[in-house]
Amino acid sequence: CRQCKACYHVCPVGAIKIWKKSLISLYERFEIPYEQLEHIERSTKMTLKDVLESKPSQMVTCTKDCKISDAVTIMDGKNVGSILVMDKDGQLVGIFTERDIMHCFVKKINFNEDSIAKVMSTEPVSLDGSSDISVAINVMSEHKIRHLPVVENEKLIGMISYRDLVSYLLPEVVYMAEDIY
Repeated sequence: CRQCKACYHVCPVGAIKIWKKSLISLYERFEIPYEQLEHIERSTKMTLKDVLESKPSQMVTCTKDCKISDAVTIMDGKNVGSILVMDKDGQLVGIFTERDIMHCFVKKINFNEDSIAKVMSTEPVSLDGSSDISVAINVMSEHKIRHLPVVENEKLIGMISYRDLVSYLLPEVVYMAEDIY
């Protein structure tokens, strides 16, 4: 082996492991061992279903006729930042979040009289359980949302929050940081 960069793409003598082009710049910039980069890459290929399986199953739901005050009480009692709004057939029709509560205050909505249907976000963005974590992060960032319903065959199977994703990936980040610093 001549220690040339040609080995990153194709080693002419087969002396070393072939590197993936996508990982070369990370290796060169941060000097993270290639094995760790492969591990990180595998982690980013993990799916939303993997995240759901790693956390307690808790979907907080209500119907469109639920009063805003009741929805807020439920969210507070369950210590969640959103509540999924379902129709009578069990289909997802909306989502009500902490951000919506803030909008209610600004618009002086009556929490005790108005139903959640008046203020919920309709047609919430959702992803399939087989979607990669990286896709979820991009979608949440693009749409400026922190809560993402997860579906499978058009059936709601769970809810992922930004915090869930960070908590799921945090061990990988800590592992990397320990080796870098």
